[in-house]
Amino acid sequence: MLSPDEEPFICHVATRKEWTRAALVREMFRMIAEDGESTRGVCRWLNGMGVPSPGGKSWGFAYVYRMTRNPAYYGTQVIQIRPGHPEPYRNVKGELVTLRGTALITRDQQRTVQNNLAGNNVIPVPNRARDTRAKHLLTGLLQCLGCKRSMSMGGRSYLCQAATGGTGCHVKASARTTAIESYVIEAWLARLTNADDDDPIMVAVSERWAARMKPEETSEEHTARAVLDAAEADLAGLVRTRKQYTGAAERYYFQQLAEATEAVEAAKEEAAKHGSVGRVQLPFLSLSVEDLTAAWNDADPYLKRDLLRLAIDRITVRRAPRRGAKFDGDSRLTIAWAKSTERTKYEQAA
Repeated sequence: MLSPDEEPFICHVATRKEWTRAALVREMFRMIAEDGESTRGVCRWLNGMGVPSPGGKSWGFAYVYRMTRNPAYYGTQVIQIRPGHPEPYRNVKGELVTLRGTALITRDQQRTVQNNLAGNNVIPVPNRARDTRAKHLLTGLLQCLGCKRSMSMGGRSYLCQAATGGTGCHVKASARTTAIESYVIEAWLARLTNADDDDPIMVAVSERWAARMKPEETSEEHTARAVLDAAEADLAGLVRTRKQYTGAAERYYFQQLAEATEAVEAAKEEAAKHGSVGRVQLPFLSLSVEDLTAAWNDADPYLKRDLLRLAIDRITVRRAPRRGAKFDGDSRLTIAWAKSTERTKYEQAA
């Protein structure tokens, strides 16, 4: 029996808004599904309002993550064959057992949440009363090789966060703003202008550009792809744990395998309905150096940040060999170029 607790549980002092336990759970899922929030962000929100965890202490991201995997929230009975891993329970006929009562979320909502946490969905940035967007070109892209921390702007350079008040990095990387930005822009131009139409980088750029420019037209496609990705991930995870289903538990494996396979086929049919699959859409008229340079020069700082991120996922920065050494991007930077969601999915499966 699933009985959502709709009684007032806590009142947020700043907003004077009362929350029930059920409303808190719904909001946690909504934040991840619609706002693209992380599990750590959900923890910060809960802890910031003073909501105690089930254990009476502060919330941990691992606990929130486990909640997003629990089938009970969409109204299905669970069984734990592996400790800490609730799975849908099936009766002797191989059927899912629906809990009586009211589900807190839908199954598709849970799959969207799981897909977002896996990094496969593009979530539009919500409108804000105050512009809080990062303004520096490479903020959010740079990562110190020594400690894997992000690098932010400090004075005239990008600095490892350990150099701006953190600890635990003995090789704090830094780079002059003008030198590293010029190198990255040139690398970006070269990578795109030397790419063929069927180059994987162009497919990735196309996917991200379509999501940026026409989110309202591609939302259904994104949802269909998210459901497909989640269904395929469920199927792959089930296959990986085959050896754990022994004895009486073996029948659960084959029952779950049949349903997981059926879910994948259904999701494929739904994703195939969207005509934009396979079309290449680019933010520039051509890939000539002249046209791409002109598009770059005409863009405002925010669009330039977006253009870089169409093709670049991350840039790892090594510390300079000595103080005052001339910046050498070839030896100090490692650029992780974007991959399309389709290619990444097949690489993970391989």
